[in-house]
Amino acid sequence: MIAPAGQRRALTIDAPDASDIHPYVHAVRVNGRPHDASWLDGSVVRRGGSLSFDLADRPDTGWATAPGRLPR
Repeated sequence: MIAPAGQRRALTIDAPDASDIHPYVHAVRVNGRPHDASWLDGSVVRRGGSLSFDLADRPDTGWATAPGRLPR
């Protein structure tokens, strides 16, 4: 859990399959909703909530690869 300095809202990060054999992101959910970008806006941390990662043993070449979904 991350709680930014001076704020009471916490961001809980969950990646239950995190391991040496599952290093690749397959999907991300922010507050239970699918998030198909490879970046997060800072407001996600400021508002708090949950960030969940589905991890895999192979790269998902289709996740977050559209031009608008890459880091800014």
